Amino acid sequence: MSIKTIKYFSTIIVAIVAVLAGWWLWNYYMQSPWTRDGKIRAEKVSITPQVSGRIVELNIKDNQLVNAGDLLLTIDKKPFQIAELNAQAQLAKA
Repeated sequence: MSIKTIKYFSTIIVAIVAVLAGWWLWNYYMQSPWTRDGKIRAEKVSITPQVSGRIVELNIKDNQLVNAGDLLLTIDKKPFQIAELNAQAQLAKA
């Protein structure tokens, strides 16, 4: 191979590596944005409730900043109230 051919292919390889590195960096920083306060590394986060039930009210909006302890949604209270009344009736009966 001549030196001209080696220079040509090495230039192409360097250009391809640069494009791939730029693409990887773009995706890395766009898919995991960061601030001074912290980083986000997930597009979706699972929320695990302590009890199950039907959601009757959603107390947040899209892209709203939430903090630990914020009320996100309201679960229907009726099944729990019925269960409590049944337990009280069983206790009174015993």
